Amino acid sequence: MGNRQISDNLKDAALCMVNKGYATPEILSITQISKSTIYCTQCCKRATGSVAKIQAIGRGRPRAFTQHDIQFLIWLARHNPTLFLDEYQMRL
Repeated sequence: MGNRQISDNLKDAALCMVNKGYATPEILSITQISKSTIYCTQCCKRATGSVAKIQAIGRGRPRAFTQHDIQFLIWLARHNPTLFLDEYQMRL
């Protein structure tokens, strides 16, 4: 099968086929997904009520500035718009 994205609609359709009593080999041939995917999807559906994966939180690089730093820089830019970036850097 390989590593591929399987849509939530296809996973839902496979689970509907399981609930309607289709044989597992028939579901596998129609949907072209693996048996383990069906079982994992069933577990996920039972646990969360949805077949969608939980969205990851906190991905990406952490911020270099805090919200306070950002507000301070905006205030500086409005207060004295003639400053250069290196002068802003010295004030942080």
